[in-house]
Amino acid sequence: MLQHSFSVEVAKKCGINAAVLFTNISFWVEHNKANGANKHDGKYWTFNSMQAFTTLFPYLSKRQIETALKKLENDGLIETGNYNKLPFDRTKWYTVTVKGYRISQKCEIDTTSMRNDISPKCDTNNAKCEMTFHQNVTPIPDINTDINTDVNADVVVDTNLVNIVKQITDVGGFAKVTQFYQDNFGMLSGYLYDDIRQTYDDWEQRSKEPAKIMIKAMQIALEKNARNWRFVSKVLLNWEDSNPQTLVDVEALEKEHGRQGQQKKTLAEQTEEERKFNETYGYFADD
Repeated sequence: MLQHSFSVEVAKKCGINAAVLFTNISFWVEHNKANGANKHDGKYWTFNSMQAFTTLFPYLSKRQIETALKKLENDGLIETGNYNKLPFDRTKWYTVTVKGYRISQKCEIDTTSMRNDISPKCDTNNAKCEMTFHQNVTPIPDINTDINTDVNADVVVDTNLVNIVKQITDVGGFAKVTQFYQDNFGMLSGYLYDDIRQTYDDWEQRSKEPAKIMIKAMQIALEKNARNWRFVSKVLLNWEDSNPQTLVDVEALEKEHGRQGQQKKTLAEQTEEERKFNETYGYFADD
């Protein structure tokens, strides 16, 4: 049985999903460094396909994993590469940056080199280092599912770790989103909290007003009497292709959506009236 752990500092910056993945990547980078394996361009790497990640983390969807990895990379905690031998193999390779080490372990880093073949100057067993494994935790395998899919499926999440989310103080737009949800939809579970956080992070990258856009989606759900996050997610997904940047943009989208809906309704009503007229007076399209 596996237990997944994470750095609180990384969770505060990037969300729990990203923090769990970061711990996995960090462990295997250090493991490969100790064994002198997977060294490219002066750095040690680990690799996993998306299928492997979804197997290793069955409680996360593919989209959640993609968003979490993108968040880690955009925030500079990890770096990605491609060192596959076969040209058609698109399995991604990952390494931890100096910034990633600094944030996760909260200890002094030797920054004389930007390569990750240097280690923190602190003792990883020191209580001051935040990124630690529980003594009974078994490391998550470093795999490519095209090569090895023999993974223990009996994976659980330590609920004490998940509850850390309640201890994290949120500020700014995300806090407004979660507060609006709790005021109008109900209490947040740990899983739903993290799902909303990943959605917020996604919209923070794609728009200028993520909080306002997400709250607008929740307001639409309330208007439709659909008090559930699934409906809100569908509203947000419907907007993605149009790439709205501000609240004004999504309001314009909704206005256009309403106009198109009214046109379809009017056309349907006209069609029904014509059908009734033809039935009454015997007129048909072929006549």
